[in-house]
Amino acid sequence: MIFFPGPVTETTPFWWRLCNNYGCVDSRTFTIFVESDELPVPPPFEGAEDLGDDWRRSPWFGDFNVAFSDSGWIFHAQHEWMYIWEDSSPSEMYVYDHGSDQWLYTAAETYPNLYSFTRNSWVFYFEGTSGPREFVDLQSNGFFTIP
Repeated sequence: MIFFPGPVTETTPFWWRLCNNYGCVDSRTFTIFVESDELPVPPPFEGAEDLGDDWRRSPWFGDFNVAFSDSGWIFHAQHEWMYIWEDSSPSEMYVYDHGSDQWLYTAAETYPNLYSFTRNSWVFYFEGTSGPREFVDLQSNGFFTIP
């Protein structure tokens, strides 16, 4: 495990503890120097407004957190955990929606309409709904929610 005191800055000191059946040993304190505090942003959101604390705002997709975006994941304010497919572009994207366990497609011109590959149809997301999110299947006209 790595331990550090308080918020991480350019010069935050770290140390590690290694434990086994015979006890624990602590390392000396060391510092990791950060060259940039900019986190990678998935391609569809390269021009998103920086709101601070790793939050960004897309004019068409809303607010999301990029703290884990180096692995492809974002935390969306309404949709929660989403994986952004690496070949997405600023105008369209494929996402894995963790809450619904499905792949979706959307674009700046179509959102809040999303294509559900599980349903094989377009769904409309009622923007601002969360816990549960509310949708309508545009093929069957059936309403459904996703926790």
